Parts: sequence; C-alpha cells; structure tokens
Amino acid sequence: MELEEQVTSLEKELENITEAGLEMERMLREMLSSNSEVNPLAQSVENLQTRLDTQQAANESLTNALNLKAQEVRAIYTIYYLQIDFI
Repeated sequence: MELEEQVTSLEKELENITEAGLEMERMLREMLSSNSEVNPLAQSVENLQTRLDTQQAANESLTNALNLKAQEVRAIYTIYYLQIDFI
C-alpha cells in the first residue's frame, strides 16, 4: 500500500504543479495582451517565464517518478497474484 500512497501523492503534486503553471501562463498572456507598450512589468514577465520553465521541469520529473512508481506497483501486483495462483 505504501507505493500506492506514493503514487497518489505524486499524482496530486503533479496536478498542482500543472495547474499553477497553466495559471501563470494565462496571467502572463493577459498581461502581455493588455499592455502593448513596454512597461516596468517586463522583469516580472521574465520572472514568471522562468518560474513556469522551472515548474515544467518539475512536472516532467514528477511524471517520470510517477511512471516508475506505477511500474513498481504493477510489478508488485503481478508477483503477488502469481504467488496466490501458485498456492
């Protein structure tokens, strides 16, 4: 059950990071479309893009970790059910 809990936790974390990244991208698009002239928010936009890039990298890392945990869970279930069938 511990692996399942880890998978569930990773799924929730992945979902949260994805939602935050999408929200930042939406905010960035709104700022850029509503301000056609160069403004002092340019640095903020750059910072938001950096944060988004970081979150996307974290998202990819969590996806990879989630996939590995899912494989582990499947392997454990397979071994478990093979043992039950053997008995």
